[in-house]
Amino acid sequence: MQNVCILTKTFATITSSGFSYNAL
Repeated sequence: MQNVCILTKTFATITSSGFSYNAL
């Protein structure tokens, strides 16, 4: 279950970074 939490957090970070980059 811990791995899923880390994976979700990593995915969220990447998605947020990608969204911010596209917004620019």
